[in-house]
Amino acid sequence: MEDVSLTNSRSGLRQLLGVARGRPLAIIVLLVIVIAETLHALPKPVQERYPAWLSETVAVLHSPLESAQAALFDSYQQFSPREPQSQPVTVVAIDEKSLQKFGQWPWPRDVLAKLVNTLDFYEPAAIGLDFYMPEPDQNSIEKLASRLAPEQTYLLKELNALPSSDFQLSMALSSTRSVLGAAGFGFSTYTTTDQLFSIPVSTQGADPLPFVTNYPQVLASLPELQQAAAGQALLSVPGTAGPVRKLALIMAVNGELVPTLALEMLRVATYSEAIEVTSSRTGVDEVRVADLAIKPQHNTDVWLHYAPIATTGARYLSASDLFSGNFDPVMLENKLVLIGLTGAGLPDMRFTSLGEQVPGVEIHAQLVESLFDGALLKRPGWMPWVEILMIASAGLLLIWFAPRPESWVGAVLKFHPALSFAAVLAFAGLMMGLGYFAFWSWGILFSATSVVIGSSLVLGIFIINTLLDNLGEAQARLARLVQNGIALARVHDRDALLEMTLDGVDEITPCEASVILLKSEDNKLSAVHQRGLQAEWEEVIDLQAASEQSGVLGRAFTAAGLIQLSPGDTELMTARWSGLTTRSGKSVRSLLVVPMLLSDKTVGGVVVLINALDPISGDVVNFDPKNEHFVDALATQTAVVIENQDLVEAQEKMLDAMIKMVAGAIDAKSPYTGGHCERVPELAIMLCKAANQTREGALADFALTTEDEWREFTIAAWLHDCGKVTTPEHVVDKATKLETIYNRIHEVRTRFEVLLRDARIERLQAIHERGVEPEEADRVFAARKQQLLDDFAFLAKCNEGGEFLEQDKIDRIHAIGSQTWTRHFDNSLGLSEDERKRLGNQEEQRLPVTEPLLSDRPEHLVERPPTAALDEKFGFKMEIPEYLYNHGELHNLVISRGTLTAEERFKINEHIIQTIFILEQMPFPPNLSRIPEIAGGHHETLIGTGYPRKLTRDELSIPARIMAIADIFEALTASDRPYKKAKTLSESIRILSFFKKDQHIDPDLFDLFLTSGIYKQYAERFLSEDQIDEVDISQYLG
Repeated sequence: MEDVSLTNSRSGLRQLLGVARGRPLAIIVLLVIVIAETLHALPKPVQERYPAWLSETVAVLHSPLESAQAALFDSYQQFSPREPQSQPVTVVAIDEKSLQKFGQWPWPRDVLAKLVNTLDFYEPAAIGLDFYMPEPDQNSIEKLASRLAPEQTYLLKELNALPSSDFQLSMALSSTRSVLGAAGFGFSTYTTTDQLFSIPVSTQGADPLPFVTNYPQVLASLPELQQAAAGQALLSVPGTAGPVRKLALIMAVNGELVPTLALEMLRVATYSEAIEVTSSRTGVDEVRVADLAIKPQHNTDVWLHYAPIATTGARYLSASDLFSGNFDPVMLENKLVLIGLTGAGLPDMRFTSLGEQVPGVEIHAQLVESLFDGALLKRPGWMPWVEILMIASAGLLLIWFAPRPESWVGAVLKFHPALSFAAVLAFAGLMMGLGYFAFWSWGILFSATSVVIGSSLVLGIFIINTLLDNLGEAQARLARLVQNGIALARVHDRDALLEMTLDGVDEITPCEASVILLKSEDNKLSAVHQRGLQAEWEEVIDLQAASEQSGVLGRAFTAAGLIQLSPGDTELMTARWSGLTTRSGKSVRSLLVVPMLLSDKTVGGVVVLINALDPISGDVVNFDPKNEHFVDALATQTAVVIENQDLVEAQEKMLDAMIKMVAGAIDAKSPYTGGHCERVPELAIMLCKAANQTREGALADFALTTEDEWREFTIAAWLHDCGKVTTPEHVVDKATKLETIYNRIHEVRTRFEVLLRDARIERLQAIHERGVEPEEADRVFAARKQQLLDDFAFLAKCNEGGEFLEQDKIDRIHAIGSQTWTRHFDNSLGLSEDERKRLGNQEEQRLPVTEPLLSDRPEHLVERPPTAALDEKFGFKMEIPEYLYNHGELHNLVISRGTLTAEERFKINEHIIQTIFILEQMPFPPNLSRIPEIAGGHHETLIGTGYPRKLTRDELSIPARIMAIADIFEALTASDRPYKKAKTLSESIRILSFFKKDQHIDPDLFDLFLTSGIYKQYAERFLSEDQIDEVDISQYLG
């Protein structure tokens, strides 16, 4: 149901937008916008005659534009706020400090009277009260007297004789040039009235009343206070929700014009008799007070250009400081002084266009300051008409050009819809930049948003219409592309695949000729399939050539993107393209090069399309950009199919490289096995090829007949020692018996040094404490010293492990080790976590401690961790030592042959266990399943004495036996081992023959190894000249 709904929705849109390519709908939208803006721009008296439904409609249509316009004008101010030039205003703030001193608001009127009188003392130009007092003072004497009991007649009489607080304030107001504020109301309450005792406003020309805001009621101060003040003013900010962006200079109360607070204060300060208003039939043209002439909006509004509150803080004077005299009198002398509420919790807070929340009195102060500095913003009455004209002009141009594919605008919409949005953004940026320039240069407010929004709505219709058309065409092409993709996936023949590709390309974008060029491994580009050319494409292109890298084909490979050449492109004039001719006899006029992307995003080839054909006329035209993505997708589908055909080969090459990398890493791990993993496969493959060619004897039936079998053997040969990655280097490289990760003979030598020092001390004590003759003490010391030197030299020689150790030497090692020395330091300090665990819970010893010179201690034993590699299921039959390592000093020094303990020898031999374990965990495919068996048998013998499984002849395959010979011979002849001298070729053959006699290696393979001359071939490749000598093989055959 959703698909049907979506289809119906698109169908409805197409019917609505498809008529005359969207022009009628665009005209309707443009007319609605222009008419709505025109109706909104007409003078207020005209708008008041609109029917209610028309007024509401205009308001709804204009509201989004007005909101966007307000936001734009605010952003202009935020980018360039006003910088105050003068400071004509001082604000006496009823702030937190004052409220703490004089109590909560409202204050008693006698306190306000004192405030006004104090201000008047400093001779301000005028005083404006940014609040109103419509009710009698609740803290007045009259109120207090009314609360007294009737019998308190004397006190009542005395109180009534005192002047009231309202009277005191009226007297203070009458003695100063003061202005009281009032608020206009659209409805009546018990505190409002329909009259305000204000000075009449002088008018010239037409009646301004229809253009200004007229309040039927006003909330003003008490009549006696109004009569005492020099002027009355309205504080109202009509129609504001959010930031206060503009103020009306003139409003009306019940038909009588009343100025705003700032204007009335200027009148009072300049002793002017009246404010003059000049009007015409379109609205108020000018408001004048004294010598100041102001050109407001036709409804007397002026746009405020705000200064940040951070720059106006100097104008604020706390009422508390005023009373205490803690201020500079210059702040008040000849200043326009505003008294306003600024304390927290008081209701008079407003937002400015700068996004700042300020006291309401700051708004009036900003207006006064702007009037003084001539810094009001201007939005002339003709500006809305200019904007309407721009909307109409831009809309009509779009309506004329956008539906025409041959026009620049139509071409962008048709072939590059994304650029349409970029163009809208660029146009919006241009208009807003123009508006900001007018604001910054002349303070003029130009509403770029109305022009941008109006033009965008008209353009949006054409964009949607074009997108719907393109969507329909794309759906048809996509269906064809899917069908081609399915068909390509079923084809395995390379030529048929390429032919189908060109068929699909011709369906998507008809052209005269096409060529598929594929890249070879040597980075050469050659044609593999072509059609439509008079002569076959035979050129082979070297993509590494500098001239090709800058050409169209080279750029297609570099950028991995489509490249199109049109008539007039200079590259079409080059020899390659100018020399091509289609079967129709035409030269190359338009060209599209489509890269064939592989799965790794590299380019494996290109499809070259020549001379696009117009589907209707058949003329040669440019290739349609809308079709490029479909051609690109088809080329990529073909590339992926070709890539899949080559995938097995590529994977095999990658696996081979990884196997060789692992083998190389094992060889590089230790100089004791350097090059072994690389040379063994070479020798094994040579011997395996010889066995494979044998047609008689025990090897006659052996044959590796398939590529998979050879690959299996080769991988096994390369991975035959992969388990060595788990063998620690310090075990493989162990050069002395006491070596772990360092040679502990140095530690033993230090103990001998201690014993020698003890002998010196004993000599001195014998002479000086026990009275032994020096000659006798020297003799004993010399004997002890010589003994220590001999013992250490003996131990050091034994540590080298170069000689077989007889029992008498073993006994002497134990005797030397039984000597004691005294340890004075705690041996549990500075240990690693593993060492602490091995040290265990040994009893705490009191230092100093006497210990044997050499010992096998519990902490020398390293526990063997559990490992899956030693699981019984693998069938390993090796004797496993109890401990992983035994670092005991005596245990290591008494090794009879070599330097390795039983634990260490097992760790080295364990590499074949790990090899088998690792390989059997790998998910080899069936054709490679014998790799673990071949790689894991090269330490087995024919008689079951080998390891790790003690296999016999019948259990060992011929490939596994080949591996055994290759492994032993490489080890015998290796010249890159630091622990032994390289053996000669004859000596190596002789030793290998002993393995044959002992039935450790296959005798038939050994004889083949000699008779085929493989030993010579290997020697010539890998042995040094001084190793190669004459070998009489006859003595080893049979």
